[in-house]
Amino acid sequence: NALQHWLLARNLGVEELAAAFIEFRPLIGQCRFRDCRHLNEPGCAIAEAQAAGQITPRRLAVYRRLAEMNLKNERRSWE
Repeated sequence: NALQHWLLARNLGVEELAAAFIEFRPLIGQCRFRDCRHLNEPGCAIAEAQAAGQITPRRLAVYRRLAEMNLKNERRSWE
């Protein structure tokens, strides 16, 4: 449900949001960069798992949409 996803993104930071996706949990901390947001960073373990068929493209797309919403909300709060 879109409303539930929106509420989830508003209340969680990017790190907590990634952990909310159960299939992402074993991969968190495995990325090349410690501050990976799992959006477009090189060496992202979650993106690599999706490319290998371990995570569905839809789940990663939902995460990315929510993470981008979250980051926009964080930027607005600093303005």
